[in-house]
Amino acid sequence: WVYEEEFGIIQGFYWSPDSKKIAYYRFDESKVKEYNMQTWGGLYPDDNKFKYPKAGETNSTVDILIYDLTTQQTKQLDEGSENDQYIPRIKWTKDANTLALMRMNRWQNKMELLLADANTGKISTIYTEEDKAYIDVPDTWLFLDDGKHFLITSEKDGYNHIYMYDLGGNMVKQITTGNYDVVKINGIDEKGKKIYYTSKESSPINSDLYVINLNGKKKTKLSEKDLMICNQNEGMCIAGVFGGLKSGVTEATTDVFLESAYFNQQYLLMDINQVIIICIVMKIVLIQKFLKLTVLR
Repeated sequence: WVYEEEFGIIQGFYWSPDSKKIAYYRFDESKVKEYNMQTWGGLYPDDNKFKYPKAGETNSTVDILIYDLTTQQTKQLDEGSENDQYIPRIKWTKDANTLALMRMNRWQNKMELLLADANTGKISTIYTEEDKAYIDVPDTWLFLDDGKHFLITSEKDGYNHIYMYDLGGNMVKQITTGNYDVVKINGIDEKGKKIYYTSKESSPINSDLYVINLNGKKKTKLSEKDLMICNQNEGMCIAGVFGGLKSGVTEATTDVFLESAYFNQQYLLMDINQVIIICIVMKIVLIQKFLKLTVLR
């Protein structure tokens, strides 16, 4: 239950970079108690039972397994099978034989990053973070193409910022600093050694688009006007008023304004001095104005 509701997991399997292995979750709910719920609709209600662990009760035992398509063998990872821990994220590194796992205790105030050998199942811990209260599962957890480093966001200094670590668990650099939260990493230009991200630097109610070098230098704000993201009970409303991106900026897509952009050199935004209002209410998408897009090939 917690994996879908709190951790936002909607997929339980992941292909290796070379498509020769597949890692997947296995949930053992045999010891989880059932919850009874009535469903009304007809003259008489239907009784439905499903596994639902309440606070303090027995959770599912979760394991991570890897199936090798070449050998047709399944390897169970030694991540520790117990009901008082969570595996909220798994992700392949750039190495097709190395799977990364995120492990949390049931209190959710200790988080570890593990590297697993897909051939042997052995695991090593490369990162540990603890807090007296709570650790939020980081949405940003990216392995770089050099095969030696990864980026992760953390609130360990009091604000959510971007950090770079090597695969040995050594912090290389805290890339962003300051009394503000980074919302997310929107894209990485590894050849240009740049990170594109949105943050709350100007105000807690605004999201601004920035670019910064991987070494933490030359931070530049790309959005001249503030972006505003708001949630409503009826649905989700995303509104923004823009004076446009600064001159010379060509690496962006329209998703910049939805905080879910992936930057590359294929798109050039044009005619951006407009108001964009996108409201998703009752599954109806209303677009008042939209950007004109020129595709560069």
